[in-house]
Amino acid sequence: MYYFPPNTDLNQQCTKVGLASALGGFTRTFSPEHPISLCVTKNLTYSLLNPEHNLWIVLTVKNAIDKKLNKEKKLPYPEYNERHFEDCLLGSFVRRAYNMFYLLNGKMRSLPDVDTLRSRCLSCFSNLINHFNTQTLSFVDTLDVVEFMPCESVYLDVHQCVRTVSSSSGPIYHSLVTYDGMVIDTTLPPQQTQKLHIFVTKFIFLPDGASKRHDGVSNNLSSPISSLSFWDEQQSEGFSIPSSTIPELKVYINENDETPYELVMFHHKKLCFAFVVKAGHTQQAHVLLSNHLPVVASTLSTQLTEVSNQNLNAHQEDSHKFIYFNSLNLSIRTSSRLKWAQLSESVRYILNRMHSDFMKMPDLVEVSVKTTADGWLAGRRNGQRYFYIIFDQKFSNSIEVHEEIEKMDKEYFNNIFMTV
Repeated sequence: MYYFPPNTDLNQQCTKVGLASALGGFTRTFSPEHPISLCVTKNLTYSLLNPEHNLWIVLTVKNAIDKKLNKEKKLPYPEYNERHFEDCLLGSFVRRAYNMFYLLNGKMRSLPDVDTLRSRCLSCFSNLINHFNTQTLSFVDTLDVVEFMPCESVYLDVHQCVRTVSSSSGPIYHSLVTYDGMVIDTTLPPQQTQKLHIFVTKFIFLPDGASKRHDGVSNNLSSPISSLSFWDEQQSEGFSIPSSTIPELKVYINENDETPYELVMFHHKKLCFAFVVKAGHTQQAHVLLSNHLPVVASTLSTQLTEVSNQNLNAHQEDSHKFIYFNSLNLSIRTSSRLKWAQLSESVRYILNRMHSDFMKMPDLVEVSVKTTADGWLAGRRNGQRYFYIIFDQKFSNSIEVHEEIEKMDKEYFNNIFMTV
């Protein structure tokens, strides 16, 4: 249906597709309910996903090769570097690719014909591949989290704004409000929130709040998604809605219900409102929102900017680098000291392996690892909550590490049950 890069020799395409098909068929014999998800060969790594019956998405990457010195013959020889591509990162990208496809097109099997499926794959996956950069991916990407913005003082105002708009008319089905890429308010379940949040923050708006589209047409979403229904208010005053017919963007929110909805967004600086409305009601939703949002968006944006600055100052004194993840609601909290770009390859690899071990072994509660150059790393799990710490101090043994974890529990999570 789709192959990237498209100019690859046809024989080479057939060889790789044939291998992926053979892997799926062979492993199904031994594990019919759990399709193969990863295969590592000497030169290539395959990350596979079987989202629908007899349909596969396969990501193939070249393995990094390090040159090692043979001690006996003192000659260099190639050795596979398993830490260059973390398996869970590749799997996360493949899942995200299908989630984006489903959000914009529904199930692949529901499309009318092969040509339509092929064109939709070209439209969606080509755009996603342009965003795939292993250098910018981090441990957080493997968790598929939703980052929430703590804003107790303003949250009620945002929530009341959304409720006022939603209750005044029937077209609005769900809503999502973000500021600077972080979720403030949502009426969607966690999984649907995560998918829509990625779409809005990664493919529609830049991190600084600037829109990726300037002429009424989405520059980075090709056909069949030729336009996007939203309006953009960059200034603190002045507001207008296009007088021409407002375009529609269909989205599929519920996995068990393939009913298409439409997406309407309002953007003011770093503040974004995304509304999922009933099909055919986009024009009505625009009129409804235009009567209320312009009045409050500027005020809310100013208040949220102040809260964001306060949060930044409040977290500057974190004593350790840590990550807290709740898989029930996909929320995450990280310390202000944690800079992903500064973490060594070894630390990133160990964090991913820790989380993978927690997922595979339900009885595993706490793990401590001492590295050669980066000190101690520790992880703790309680139910669906995960807590990871990167210590700067050179503790002498795991007992001291455990005692420090207990102190951090009381300092940061005294209102959350994290005791082992």
